[in-house]
Amino acid sequence: MTYASAIRRMYLNLKFAQSDLPITVNQERALYRAHYSRTHLGFERPFNLILSLEMKGQLDIHVLQRALQELVNRHRILGAVFHPAQCLSEAAIDYAAMKYATSGEWTPGVFRHSVLRYCPISLAIINMDSRDNIDSSLESLGVRELFSPIPYDDAPLLRPTLVPVGPIRHFLILTISHLISDAFTLRSITRELSCLYACLCTQRHLSDLKRPYQFSQFALAQRSFLASPLSASPVEYWKAQWNEFEDAATPLESFLNPPIGIRASPGQPISSSSTLSKDIVDRIRKVASKMRATLFMLFLTCFAIALNRVTNRSRVAIWVNLANRSLPGTQDALGWFVHTHLLGVDLSGCCDPSEALGKVRRVVLSALRNQCVPTAHLWRIIGRVPAKANAPGSILFDFLREEMSSPAVDHKADTPVTFTQCGILKKPGATPMTVDAKIYDRGLFIEFVLTSNTNVLDSDVLSGLLEQWKQSTFEVLRIATG
Repeated sequence: MTYASAIRRMYLNLKFAQSDLPITVNQERALYRAHYSRTHLGFERPFNLILSLEMKGQLDIHVLQRALQELVNRHRILGAVFHPAQCLSEAAIDYAAMKYATSGEWTPGVFRHSVLRYCPISLAIINMDSRDNIDSSLESLGVRELFSPIPYDDAPLLRPTLVPVGPIRHFLILTISHLISDAFTLRSITRELSCLYACLCTQRHLSDLKRPYQFSQFALAQRSFLASPLSASPVEYWKAQWNEFEDAATPLESFLNPPIGIRASPGQPISSSSTLSKDIVDRIRKVASKMRATLFMLFLTCFAIALNRVTNRSRVAIWVNLANRSLPGTQDALGWFVHTHLLGVDLSGCCDPSEALGKVRRVVLSALRNQCVPTAHLWRIIGRVPAKANAPGSILFDFLREEMSSPAVDHKADTPVTFTQCGILKKPGATPMTVDAKIYDRGLFIEFVLTSNTNVLDSDVLSGLLEQWKQSTFEVLRIATG
């Protein structure tokens, strides 16, 4: 070992608690895109998620700052930096990024991550004028944060902003790099941040809290699994799914007859939404329980029926996000665990929605048993990216449950502080080249949201699809309740 390399190793040991750790397949592909954007296009590509929390009660801002720091201390992935592997030259890394950008081919092991020994986090505070429209101001702030990049090589990958809107009402906007988070992570952060705040307020020892599962453990487990013979069965399952339903993943507008509503010019995403009242939501929960199905299965079935009617095709293929948290300890862990897969279902011969629900239920259960294989790994095994994988009009279905914490009691006031997850982005941007179909379970009511890029479908087509989605939901309720 040379003197220079010895000095470098000593520096890394002082700076990092752990260095040169593996990353997941999803992270590696995202880093290829980020590196290419930075080195060849000259800008940082935003890749963020937004968590907005409404806090009601006499908030102690200093305690909140300490709770955020403890969150980063407990979950090392929040204090991670991503970087190329030390053994690779800059030219080799640039060539690999260029190859990925032009052909989609990628080589595992190019990027790694290291964890800082201590990663301080600062809390920005933005005071709004009382004359401002709070909702629109928060939405503007959220959009600005969403599109403000967080460099992948500069920890922390978490940017908190506090917005006081009154003496007992505050909003906390957490901007988090998607490299270290997913929708399930946002719910876990809501619960843990509330718990940490309560512990610090009541001076409870944080050592009493359960030690969290570290995402680096999952990354290592995934790499080991994909390199072992155990991954062969899930890979074969997804290869069979693609062989059977790749044609059914044809863009939505290709099925419209006549093809109305298609626009050639690009523009801002458009959305259409609708809500179900509390009494209908209660009935839906009972029906799902009675039919031994989750709400995810039930609403996915209703959406598949709606697509079947709009496109007049019995074979339907829809992209879905699967939690991929089957390993012990991962349920409340922070990190990017989600895998996105194409689920196909053949609705031919289904006389009523209950039969369709049975088919979708079997498809979802099979997908959950094989969710451990990321789609990108499957494409690498196949040796090609399927032509329909990123086609305009491809549809992504997602079911999101917003988290409301139990009150965290402040030691300085009788009023408890509640941390409630809320959506401030009322006009979310569509995933590029897709139609997003989202269900938001907000407890007392459920909201349907369809979002599309305007060069795919217009608002009339989107509204028609949304109406079909709701109608199929009511049909399931009517048939199930007799």
